[in-house]
Amino acid sequence: MNTIFRKIAVVLVVVWSLQSISATTAEAFLFHATSKAAARKIAQKGFAASKMSAEARFGKGVYLSESRATALKEAPKAQNILKYKDVQKYKLWDYSKPKVDKLRTVLPKMNFRGTFKKGMIGPKLGRKLSQAASKEGAAIRYRSVKSPKTANIVVPNQVYRRNPGILKPASPAH
Repeated sequence: MNTIFRKIAVVLVVVWSLQSISATTAEAFLFHATSKAAARKIAQKGFAASKMSAEARFGKGVYLSESRATALKEAPKAQNILKYKDVQKYKLWDYSKPKVDKLRTVLPKMNFRGTFKKGMIGPKLGRKLSQAASKEGAAIRYRSVKSPKTANIVVPNQVYRRNPGILKPASPAH
């Protein structure tokens, strides 16, 4: 009987501690979900350009989520989650709610017809934005397809290569 009450007490403490974590904690860290073997290599050497997919929505780059749950939704087969300090002090273009006027400042000659739907940026526009962000040395914040209420951040490959310190590992998150 006492063990049941102890288990209930432990569950209540865990729930209480999770509720006490505010939204600022989610904003202070970024998460990347990956396999266990890849997590070790990334932690030791950083992200490898050869493993970045050119066919991804924003092309080659490091894809991070603002929440652990979103990171797992984006990579459902992942076994580990890497935790990084936020990139807020660097240039960050916010396209979580894209508007044509805002996009025109970066890509003045592009035809935006069919390039984003319901606030989701498509791959053609995403790759163009990534190229423009690479020239400016900026990361891009965009809406997640798998979890539309949250945002993801992509650090283009060229930006990551020029600034490897842009992503500083935080304590391990499992």
